[in-house]
Amino acid sequence: MEVRQLRYFLQVYQDGSILRAAQHISISQQALSKSITLLEQEVGVPLFFRTAKGLSPTETGELLRELAQPVVDSMDILQEKISVFSKLHNTSFSIGICQGIEHFVRQKDMDTFSPAGTSVQITIEEHSYDVCETLVANGSMTAAVISGPVQNPRLVTIDLFRRQRFALMRRDNPLASKDLIHISDLKGHRLVLNINNRCYKTFCSLCQSRGFDPIVHRVGDTSTVYNMCSEQDYVGISIDFIVQNLWQSYPNVIARPIDFHEISYPVSLIVSPSQYSRKIVQALISHITQAVNDIHQFDLHDPSFPSFQT
Repeated sequence: MEVRQLRYFLQVYQDGSILRAAQHISISQQALSKSITLLEQEVGVPLFFRTAKGLSPTETGELLRELAQPVVDSMDILQEKISVFSKLHNTSFSIGICQGIEHFVRQKDMDTFSPAGTSVQITIEEHSYDVCETLVANGSMTAAVISGPVQNPRLVTIDLFRRQRFALMRRDNPLASKDLIHISDLKGHRLVLNINNRCYKTFCSLCQSRGFDPIVHRVGDTSTVYNMCSEQDYVGISIDFIVQNLWQSYPNVIARPIDFHEISYPVSLIVSPSQYSRKIVQALISHITQAVNDIHQFDLHDPSFPSFQT
């Protein structure tokens, strides 16, 4: 007598029909009928009366239902606990990275994580910020590094740092004469942004709080932002480390910092609440935090980094 047979028997007992039970547990009617017949042969007596209205349990069927239910329930509990234990003690981790900040999470940094000589495998998956939150929340990923404000309050959130946003414009644009750009300075200018939905909503709210609706054209990459600034006199908004990589290719485009207190670029580490308390996950959090911040600090001290251009 197998647990699987008992599960099938209990479903038939509940539904009073081979057909309905087969539909509920997604097996063929023939396979379920055969399983019940074999179980009856093993028990030695019928478990159900076959009637025109369906199946009804015999006295032996009633006894088997009473004895089988706690067995099946105990097996369900056992499987659930083993599954949770296995997840909490695995040494393979998936780390998410929000699109656009791949610069800060590198596979080679994750490969050096080996607490107390333990063999650990870490894979990095790139997703949008909302997918990262969903995967961390349901336990499919242990943690993720994302940009923008975290929406799910159940997640453990660790603020890593905030980066400087820059306004990009042609050298003959009136904004180029300013050393620091304020949100209100952008009123009336055609803006081009490569920005995710969450940060875009934040930006629009900031503009509206200053009395204007921004004129925004959204694009999918920063090179297009630079091209539209250079060729069509748009004002672009970008992030310091991206500006660092592209500004020399567009000599007629200048970058000016936007007031850090008005709008910045937050980067956070989100962690699965079900795994956060594990010692190995705590060590992994420290490792990711250190690796990401090392790159962050290197950028800021790189002599070629344009705090702003002249």
